Amino acid sequence: MMRLSNRIRQDLITTLMEGAAYIDSLDLSRFFELGVREKQIGLIDYAIHTLYSHPYLTMDAFIEEGYSQQLLNRTIGDFEQFKSEIGLDRYTLDRWLEQNDDASGDVCMPYEVYQYFAPEVRAKYLSGLILKGVRVQLGSESLACIRLKCGTPFAIPKNTAEIAFYLQISRFGHYSQMHFSRSESVLTLGSNRIEICIYASQAKRTEDYTVCLIDDRELHDVQKAKPSIFMLQDFSIKHTSGINEECLKVLGLI
Repeated sequence: MMRLSNRIRQDLITTLMEGAAYIDSLDLSRFFELGVREKQIGLIDYAIHTLYSHPYLTMDAFIEEGYSQQLLNRTIGDFEQFKSEIGLDRYTLDRWLEQNDDASGDVCMPYEVYQYFAPEVRAKYLSGLILKGVRVQLGSESLACIRLKCGTPFAIPKNTAEIAFYLQISRFGHYSQMHFSRSESVLTLGSNRIEICIYASQAKRTEDYTVCLIDDRELHDVQKAKPSIFMLQDFSIKHTSGINEECLKVLGLI
């Protein structure tokens, strides 16, 4: 199986997108003559349609669908470049909203969409730390913010670094040393190492504890018996503990 050159891939993308209305009768013989396999054409066609419906997807989603890493590398190439080649670098939040508008109330947005458009969503809908007019699907709940056990609201985190930051705020004053490793996605609090995940099913469980944003273990048939996995909402802040109170005032949380 050949590795598609940028020129062949772009030509194939253009042909498939322009001929989408009559795809069953589209003449693709010239690509076969160049050595392109039928499954490569099928993958590109599937990727175009899938990414236009779900632009936030990553290469991992296609691997989960059963496509091999080799096929993806030789056909799609650089994933972000491929998105650009099919025009998704021009795919905006407003366009997603037009396609998913719900006149009956607040827009309910999948978390992956929120992640993809986080800066735009926050600029458009965030009032203080709470979203107005849109809610984000976090597991079985649709939320406008994250509320810790103490009732303190936080903007819904867009990545593990923000989850770690919220945890550091909740533990402020309890530990003399705090450090978050982005490469490991591990927050060190004193002698404790805490794995930070978006989804509970992603937990490697190699650290002392795991904190996640979304509990999807039932969906992925992952055992819940392990007591060391906590939800971000399980944590709370002491609002009247001296220096901690001043920290919260600076952050605008009280």
